[in-house]
Amino acid sequence: MQDQTNASAENNFITRKMTIYAILFIIFITIVTGNYLFRANNPTEASAEAQLESKKLEQEIAADKNNDEIEGLNSHTNETVQENQDLSTENTTSTESSSISEASVVEVQEIVEVVEVTEPVAESASTNTEEVQSTKIESKQSSETLLSSTEASINSRKQISIQYEISKGVTLFQISKLFYNENSTEFIQSYNNITHPELDVREGMQIVVPNPDKLAVYTVQEGDTLYEVARKFYSKSNLLNYIMEYNTILNPETDVKAGINIEIPTSSGIVVHTVQQAETLYSIMNTYYQLAYYVQEISEINGNIESIKSGETLIIPNIFKQHQTAIIENSPTVNANYLIEINRSNNILIAYKNGDEFFKTTVSTGENLSTPSGMFEIITKFVEPSYTAKNIPGGDPSNPLGSRWLGLSVPGTTGRTYGIHGTINPGSIGEYVTQGCVRMENEKIEWLFDRIPIGTKVKIV
Repeated sequence: MQDQTNASAENNFITRKMTIYAILFIIFITIVTGNYLFRANNPTEASAEAQLESKKLEQEIAADKNNDEIEGLNSHTNETVQENQDLSTENTTSTESSSISEASVVEVQEIVEVVEVTEPVAESASTNTEEVQSTKIESKQSSETLLSSTEASINSRKQISIQYEISKGVTLFQISKLFYNENSTEFIQSYNNITHPELDVREGMQIVVPNPDKLAVYTVQEGDTLYEVARKFYSKSNLLNYIMEYNTILNPETDVKAGINIEIPTSSGIVVHTVQQAETLYSIMNTYYQLAYYVQEISEINGNIESIKSGETLIIPNIFKQHQTAIIENSPTVNANYLIEINRSNNILIAYKNGDEFFKTTVSTGENLSTPSGMFEIITKFVEPSYTAKNIPGGDPSNPLGSRWLGLSVPGTTGRTYGIHGTINPGSIGEYVTQGCVRMENEKIEWLFDRIPIGTKVKIV
């Protein structure tokens, strides 16, 4: 009986225990279910931890992307540095180009440094940087091309040249004497890239004579007048060509537009003309160039002549060259390298270069000491000068001035009154027979003429 009672008590204990377990399980299930339902009904709060984890994951992804961007930019920077180094190597003569290349590299490096310390760069940053750098390099190359073109344009301007066809037997020295007031043989040779004149200079060859002192030495034909001679050399077509060459105008119809500046060369300087609406190069030319002006210039350079005769030789001046030596009225800059001394007591002329004597000869001076004394300069040079006192043209066998004239800057004169010149009476050399000038043998004045520049000091004692 006792055993039954104990068994019943044990069964009751087990039942209560199982009941407790069942209740605890139900409570656990209820809590879990309730929590699940609570999370389902409150997704924002429920996902806070998940969002935190997600944000951490996004930051890791962004950091990886940032590292990729930085590596891409570093790679691009290295490429840009290499490109700029290549460009710098190709343009070693251009300091400005090197500066631009170095500036471009610094800018890219600064961009990379900013990326490393700020927010992640968008995917297009590397592409944009590459486009910017490419544009800068193209812009730099374009600027260099424009600069080179501009320099070439500048170098090709500021002079008026003429084409000369070489005749049989003509030498560069003769051409120099024809177009310049002093020996410019080496200048013509260099300008035309002539290395061996004895072989390269031949009949029919065209050479360029840049900025000549004279356009030509013209022999007057039957029926010529000063007006007709001027029109031969200063025709409208020639004037038009001179303006075009001076301003590097290739096509007057398209290159001459309202608002641009055109430089008009004259004997007294450069006139800058701003093109107005409806103006043409032809109308501009007519505004500044008048035939009467050239008639006067030809007359003055040949000794203020009023009429010409058949067979007479005329110098045709290049009136587009500023400070035309043959018509200067004011003393030019003194050439300190040369000095001529003339002693009236013994009629001896000595020429010095850099202090060393290189020429000495006997001369004639003025009767009754009419040759002025003092320090002067040579301000004009004439080939075959005219003797205006008796209206004898240059080159005439009766012209007492001979073949050359070196005009002196005696106060109150213009380089045409007193000078050192040749003679048709070599027997008079050494005497006091002139009216104030210094007279030399033609051969000697011609030799000295080619070696003495405008501005040479002349001391007469």
